[in-house]
Amino acid sequence: MLNNKKRWSVNFDLHIDLLEKYFSSTNPKDAYRVVGRFFIEKGFEHRLGSGYVSVDLLSKKEITDIIYEMFEKMPWIYNSSRHIDFAEVNDNVFDAKQVYDDKLSNMKIEPKKYVKNHNANKSVNKRPKSR
Repeated sequence: MLNNKKRWSVNFDLHIDLLEKYFSSTNPKDAYRVVGRFFIEKGFEHRLGSGYVSVDLLSKKEITDIIYEMFEKMPWIYNSSRHIDFAEVNDNVFDAKQVYDDKLSNMKIEPKKYVKNHNANKSVNKRPKSR
């Protein structure tokens, strides 16, 4: 029998205003830490923002059981989420920073060179002088 276990990614996006209602009115953003801790305890690594990837190979049943357990332990997340995606991670996932590290690590970038100067583009509304 073929081994059909894979690595999985989980990504979520939460509504802050709904977190204030269902999670905490004083510290709604703490929900991200709570969810992150859950995935770390389940054997995931934090990758980006609200994204986690399983360290070990999991079957589809195992990942869906983990997601369901998350909803059971944190029922507020269902009502507070925009999206909670989970997807198979194939062997063709690359970290762009690692792929291009040799070429880009010596690139010279001047601080704030690419930040627009917002004050330079502001138009000043002047009223005509009254006579």
